[in-house]
Amino acid sequence: MTGRPRGSASPGVKYRPLTATEIGTLRAFSEGMTTRQIAEAKALSLRAVRRIRERLRLKLGVFTNDELMFKVGKEELLK
Repeated sequence: MTGRPRGSASPGVKYRPLTATEIGTLRAFSEGMTTRQIAEAKALSLRAVRRIRERLRLKLGVFTNDELMFKVGKEELLK
C-alpha cells in the first residue's frame, strides 16, 4: 500500500478554528483527565468525547494522543 494511511488528514487542508468545547476538552486532556472523566465532568457521552478528540486530531493534523499533546505543548495552543 502506498500513500497516506487511510483516513488521514490531507496536507494543506484548512479547518475552522477550534471551538470552545474543543478547547475545553483539549485542556482537560492536557491536565491528564481520561475520556471517561471528561465525559462525566462535562455531562457528555463517551462517544461524544471520542468524536471531539478525533476532530481535534484531524484539525491539528496528528494521528495519536501523544502527538496531539506534543503539538499542544510545542505550539502553546492553550495559553
